[in-house]
Amino acid sequence: MKATIIYNDKYDEEKRWDGREDIIEGVGNVELFELFYKANNRLRYCNGCYYTWKDIDMKASYTMWLNSDDYNTKSFNLYYGNGIVD
Repeated sequence: MKATIIYNDKYDEEKRWDGREDIIEGVGNVELFELFYKANNRLRYCNGCYYTWKDIDMKASYTMWLNSDDYNTKSFNLYYGNGIVD
């Protein structure tokens, strides 16, 4: 399964990267959601940079997943990855 995500940078004056499309691939929707989450998580210290879904239906499904028990059980590991938390 494939999905298109769009890279946005609201502070780039030249907008040379704004709207760049990337393809993510996964076995199912949950894997795509996790990949999308991780892609945005990598940008957490890059102010104004973020990914959005190209497909509105995927955005709605992702929002529902963020409120699900599946996300709640995985959220800590998704955010911190293999890092050490004191």
